[in-house]
Amino acid sequence: MEKPFKIGIIGAENSHTAGFGKLFNINKAFPGMEVKYVWGETEEFAKTAMERGSIPEMVKDSNDMLGKIDGLIVNHRHGKFHLEPAIPFIEAGIPTFIDKPFCYRAEEGKAFLELARKHGTPVTSFSSIAHSHETFDIKEQLKEVKDINQVVRYGPVDLESEYGGIFFYGAHIVQPLLYLFGDNVQKVQVHQNRKNSSASLIFKDGMLATLVFTTKKYGWSTYIETEEGIVPLKSRVEE
Repeated sequence: MEKPFKIGIIGAENSHTAGFGKLFNINKAFPGMEVKYVWGETEEFAKTAMERGSIPEMVKDSNDMLGKIDGLIVNHRHGKFHLEPAIPFIEAGIPTFIDKPFCYRAEEGKAFLELARKHGTPVTSFSSIAHSHETFDIKEQLKEVKDINQVVRYGPVDLESEYGGIFFYGAHIVQPLLYLFGDNVQKVQVHQNRKNSSASLIFKDGMLATLVFTTKKYGWSTYIETEEGIVPLKSRVEE
């Protein structure tokens, strides 16, 4: 790259902020790109992210990064805080990645995307699990499997999470499912019994997906019904 690409991050409560710093500044995964600034919900959050992610500068007001960065990351634990602070940067044409969940309410998200289109500003948001080598490999495997009627997917979700209920971790269980089997869901029903919960998704082709929201163990797994019985979908590539 001809000149360094400077990144600013809004939000430091989430451990992802230090992770982004490590990715760019310590591991140098993308040469020429650096997380230069961070704004934290508290000074303590910001300083912790700076230390662990080798981020050099903290700003007191997120708008202080305007005119100083080439890219923005917004990263709060609760999705309701994601869009509003990004608006000045969208209006300034700064490419923006918004960590999951993209937003907390659909209306707000649609208005934000309309604003981004108006200013020609690239915006993206996604589950890192959906965009992984493992998920891509499973997608390839599914090309050899026909007539899947049932899918069961497990993953951590707390419908009563203080960080937005299903929105906090829901992207990690839902988005890979849609990537693997298509985003043609017609009906959704959520079942809740205190801490135990699940969801049923009916696809246009008749396929039924059952999501089991786990609360005791971290991790995701997917199973499908085939002629041989219920089999796990496992990646052949290293994590």
